[in-house]
Amino acid sequence: MPIVDQRSEAARSYRKLYKLKAWFRLRIQAFIRDGYICHWCGKHCPESKSHPHHAVADHIIDHKGNRALFFDLGNIRTVGKSCHDRHSQRQAHGTLKPEIGTDGWPISDGYPP
Repeated sequence: MPIVDQRSEAARSYRKLYKLKAWFRLRIQAFIRDGYICHWCGKHCPESKSHPHHAVADHIIDHKGNRALFFDLGNIRTVGKSCHDRHSQRQAHGTLKPEIGTDGWPISDGYPP
């Protein structure tokens, strides 16, 4: 059975940003800055993609194709792949409840510390 891309048309259009050399350089900068430590669980995230908790560059504010947000180092944090996937599933199923401040911006990501 073929794999079906379930992303929206808009999401498919900006996926190409993840293939740019600038993105690969930026994510390594984030990993080094964060010491390869997962923002959510505090565990070390290996570089090797064969490890289930390898380092993933996560956008704090969803960029939705906005290049300024996409390439903003301050909008990227290191998380482990297993934490990232668990977080993404909770978000997709509506069980992730971020705390929202009085200014309308999230003050927590809804993920338990």
